[in-house]
Amino acid sequence: VLDGRAGKSLVAALKGFQETRGLPQTGEMDLTTLRALHPYAQWRPTQTIALTTDMLAGPFVNPLPKNPQLQARLTTLGYRSPMEKLGEMFHTKPSVLLELNSPQTRLVPGSKIVVPNAIAADHAYDPKLPEKWRQTLSDLNVDSTQPTGA
Repeated sequence: VLDGRAGKSLVAALKGFQETRGLPQTGEMDLTTLRALHPYAQWRPTQTIALTTDMLAGPFVNPLPKNPQLQARLTTLGYRSPMEKLGEMFHTKPSVLLELNSPQTRLVPGSKIVVPNAIAADHAYDPKLPEKWRQTLSDLNVDSTQPTGA
């Protein structure tokens, strides 16, 4: 979860970064890690985006049944609200989006909001993937240039 706070997500991210750089995996922002991060100092933690119709589109299911058997009967799990979808899209929580913006921010196409800077650079997904899956990857803001596992 991208939330700008110390916690399990930050520790896991630091350990992953340290592993890829051959550094001791402390999960802490130590001096060695800070030095390795220095080339990325120009990257900003947030970005302002303009909302689009697709970003705000459902399907929405509210209320979402708590019982998994009732959820299984739904045609889609969808999201409870556009705010929940935006949270998923930018790898954070609706509460973080509210903190970055304002409860009065209107969620309509064209509105500008601040989001964690986890914007996919490329949405050119493999055409062999079913269209529905490519749309899901796009909705979740997954970059198409993901590394391939061994």
